[in-house]
Amino acid sequence: MESSRIRKIAKASSLTALVTLSSFSFYRAIAATATLPVIARIIRAIEVSVTASLDFGTLAVTREVQAEVTIDPSSQTSRIDGSGAISAVGAQPKPGFVRIKGAPQAVIVSLETNNMFITNGNSFMTVSNFNLGSVQGGPTITVTPDINNSSVLFPVGATLVAHTGQVTGTYTGSNTIFANYQ
Repeated sequence: MESSRIRKIAKASSLTALVTLSSFSFYRAIAATATLPVIARIIRAIEVSVTASLDFGTLAVTREVQAEVTIDPSSQTSRIDGSGAISAVGAQPKPGFVRIKGAPQAVIVSLETNNMFITNGNSFMTVSNFNLGSVQGGPTITVTPDINNSSVLFPVGATLVAHTGQVTGTYTGSNTIFANYQ
Protein backbone atom coordinates (compact mmCIF):
# COMPACT_ATOMS: atom_id res chain seq x y z
CA MET A 1 0.00 0.00 0.00
CA GLU A 2 2.80 2.27 0.76
CA SER A 3 4.29 1.80 -2.69
CA SER A 4 0.96 2.67 -4.27
CA ARG A 5 0.87 5.82 -2.13
CA ILE A 6 4.42 6.72 -3.20
CA ARG A 7 3.44 6.22 -6.82
CA LYS A 8 0.42 8.53 -6.38
CA ILE A 9 2.63 11.19 -4.78
CA ALA A 10 5.22 10.77 -7.54
CA LYS A 11 2.48 11.11 -10.20
CA ALA A 12 1.07 14.17 -8.48
CA SER A 13 4.55 15.72 -8.22
CA SER A 14 5.22 15.00 -11.90
CA LEU A 15 1.89 16.52 -12.87
CA THR A 16 2.60 19.62 -10.72
CA ALA A 17 6.03 19.99 -12.32
CA LEU A 18 4.50 19.58 -15.79
CA VAL A 19 1.79 22.16 -15.09
CA THR A 20 4.42 24.54 -13.66
CA LEU A 21 6.67 24.11 -16.72
CA SER A 22 3.68 24.52 -19.02
CA SER A 23 2.81 27.79 -17.24
CA PHE A 24 6.31 29.14 -17.83
CA SER A 25 6.12 28.31 -21.49
CA PHE A 26 2.66 29.95 -21.65
CA TYR A 27 4.14 33.22 -20.33
CA ARG A 28 6.82 33.10 -22.98
CA ALA A 29 4.20 32.55 -25.64
CA ILE A 30 2.43 35.86 -24.85
CA ALA A 31 5.62 37.93 -25.13
CA ALA A 32 6.46 39.12 -28.65
CA THR A 33 8.70 41.59 -30.43
CA ALA A 34 8.33 43.79 -33.47
CA THR A 35 10.56 46.17 -35.38
CA LEU A 36 9.49 49.81 -35.66
CA PRO A 37 10.61 51.41 -38.94
CA VAL A 38 11.87 54.98 -38.53
CA ILE A 39 11.64 57.16 -41.64
CA ALA A 40 12.66 60.75 -42.44
CA ARG A 41 11.92 62.47 -45.73
CA ILE A 42 14.03 65.51 -46.49
CA ILE A 43 12.80 68.17 -48.91
CA ARG A 44 14.33 71.44 -50.02
CA ALA A 45 13.89 74.33 -47.59
CA ILE A 46 11.77 77.21 -48.86
CA GLU A 47 13.60 80.26 -50.20
CA VAL A 48 11.84 83.58 -50.78
CA SER A 49 13.32 86.33 -52.92
CA VAL A 50 11.98 89.58 -54.29
CA THR A 51 12.99 89.92 -57.93
CA ALA A 52 11.30 93.33 -58.46
CA SER A 53 9.97 95.94 -56.04
CA LEU A 54 6.33 97.01 -56.08
CA ASP A 55 6.85 100.40 -57.72
CA PHE A 56 4.08 102.98 -58.04
CA GLY A 57 6.35 105.03 -60.32
CA THR A 58 6.48 108.80 -60.43
CA LEU A 59 3.14 110.43 -59.73
CA ALA A 60 1.94 114.03 -60.02
CA VAL A 61 -0.63 114.76 -57.31
CA THR A 62 -2.81 117.82 -56.73
CA ARG A 63 -3.03 118.82 -53.09
CA GLU A 64 -6.80 119.33 -53.02
CA VAL A 65 -8.21 115.79 -52.94
CA GLN A 66 -7.27 112.23 -52.06
CA ALA A 67 -6.31 110.04 -55.05
CA GLU A 68 -5.59 106.34 -55.70
CA VAL A 69 -3.43 104.24 -58.00
CA THR A 70 -3.99 100.47 -58.18
CA ILE A 71 -1.51 98.04 -59.71
CA ASP A 72 -3.16 94.91 -61.10
CA PRO A 73 -0.68 92.03 -60.74
CA SER A 74 -2.33 89.76 -63.32
CA SER A 75 -2.39 92.29 -66.19
CA GLN A 76 0.70 94.12 -64.83
CA THR A 77 -1.02 97.44 -65.46
CA SER A 78 -2.01 100.35 -63.26
CA ARG A 79 -5.37 102.01 -62.87
CA ILE A 80 -5.64 105.61 -61.72
CA ASP A 81 -8.88 106.69 -60.07
CA GLY A 82 -11.12 109.08 -61.96
CA SER A 83 -10.63 112.01 -59.57
CA GLY A 84 -8.20 113.81 -61.87
CA ALA A 85 -6.04 114.49 -58.82
CA ILE A 86 -3.22 112.09 -59.77
CA SER A 87 -1.40 111.09 -62.94
CA ALA A 88 1.60 108.95 -63.81
CA VAL A 89 4.60 110.83 -65.20
CA GLY A 90 8.02 109.45 -66.05
CA ALA A 91 8.55 106.02 -64.52
CA GLN A 92 5.39 103.95 -64.88
CA PRO A 93 3.89 101.92 -62.01
CA LYS A 94 4.72 98.20 -62.10
CA PRO A 95 4.02 95.18 -59.91
CA GLY A 96 6.52 93.60 -57.62
CA PHE A 97 7.65 90.02 -58.26
CA VAL A 98 8.32 87.30 -55.70
CA ARG A 99 10.08 83.99 -56.38
CA ILE A 100 9.47 80.97 -54.15
CA LYS A 101 11.96 78.11 -54.41
CA GLY A 102 11.40 74.76 -52.77
CA ALA A 103 10.18 71.22 -53.20
CA PRO A 104 7.18 70.57 -55.46
CA GLN A 105 4.84 70.82 -52.45
CA ALA A 106 2.08 73.36 -51.81
CA VAL A 107 3.45 76.56 -50.19
CA ILE A 108 1.25 79.13 -48.48
CA VAL A 109 2.59 82.65 -49.09
CA SER A 110 1.24 85.60 -47.14
CA LEU A 111 2.06 89.18 -46.28
CA GLU A 112 2.54 90.51 -42.78
CA THR A 113 -0.13 93.15 -43.34
CA ASN A 114 -2.68 94.12 -45.96
CA ASN A 115 -2.66 97.80 -44.94
CA MET A 116 0.56 99.73 -44.36
CA PHE A 117 2.20 103.12 -44.66
CA ILE A 118 5.12 104.28 -46.74
CA THR A 119 6.90 107.47 -45.71
CA ASN A 120 9.30 110.14 -46.93
CA GLY A 121 10.39 110.82 -43.33
CA ASN A 122 7.86 113.62 -42.75
CA SER A 123 4.66 112.46 -44.42
CA PHE A 124 3.05 109.13 -45.28
CA MET A 125 0.86 107.45 -47.86
CA THR A 126 -1.29 104.35 -47.39
CA VAL A 127 -0.71 101.14 -49.34
CA SER A 128 -3.50 98.58 -49.01
CA ASN A 129 -5.41 95.80 -50.75
CA PHE A 130 -2.32 93.77 -51.60
CA ASN A 131 -2.94 91.08 -54.20
CA LEU A 132 -0.60 88.16 -54.75
CA GLY A 133 -0.75 86.63 -58.23
CA SER A 134 -3.98 88.23 -59.44
CA VAL A 135 -6.29 91.11 -58.67
CA GLN A 136 -8.56 88.67 -56.78
CA GLY A 137 -5.58 87.03 -55.02
CA GLY A 138 -5.64 88.98 -51.79
CA PRO A 139 -2.72 88.99 -49.33
CA THR A 140 -2.42 85.16 -49.26
CA ILE A 141 -1.77 82.69 -52.07
CA THR A 142 -0.97 78.98 -52.31
CA VAL A 143 1.65 78.08 -54.91
CA THR A 144 3.53 74.92 -55.84
CA PRO A 145 7.11 75.23 -57.10
CA ASP A 146 7.63 73.65 -60.51
CA ILE A 147 9.05 70.13 -60.35
CA ASN A 148 11.69 70.92 -63.03
CA ASN A 149 13.24 74.14 -61.69
CA SER A 150 11.87 74.00 -58.11
CA SER A 151 10.51 77.56 -58.23
CA VAL A 152 7.49 79.70 -58.97
CA LEU A 153 7.39 83.43 -59.76
CA PHE A 154 4.30 85.58 -59.19
CA PRO A 155 3.44 89.32 -59.32
CA VAL A 156 2.31 91.48 -56.40
CA GLY A 157 -0.05 94.43 -56.74
CA ALA A 158 -1.70 96.87 -54.31
CA THR A 159 -3.46 100.23 -54.05
CA LEU A 160 -1.64 103.45 -53.12
CA VAL A 161 -3.61 106.30 -51.56
CA ALA A 162 -2.18 109.82 -51.84
CA HIS A 163 -3.90 111.87 -49.14
CA THR A 164 -5.17 115.41 -49.39
CA GLY A 165 -2.23 117.79 -49.01
CA GLN A 166 0.35 115.11 -49.88
CA VAL A 167 3.86 116.60 -49.87
CA THR A 168 6.46 115.82 -52.53
CA GLY A 169 9.24 113.33 -51.91
CA THR A 170 10.27 109.71 -52.34
CA TYR A 171 8.14 107.45 -50.16
CA THR A 172 9.41 104.01 -49.10
CA GLY A 173 8.39 101.14 -46.87
CA SER A 174 8.35 97.35 -46.82
CA ASN A 175 6.06 94.45 -46.10
CA THR A 176 7.33 91.09 -44.84
CA ILE A 177 6.57 87.98 -46.92
CA PHE A 178 5.99 84.64 -45.17
CA ALA A 179 6.17 81.25 -46.90
CA ASN A 180 5.40 77.88 -45.27
CA TYR A 181 4.80 74.40 -46.62
CA GLN A 182 1.13 73.50 -46.34
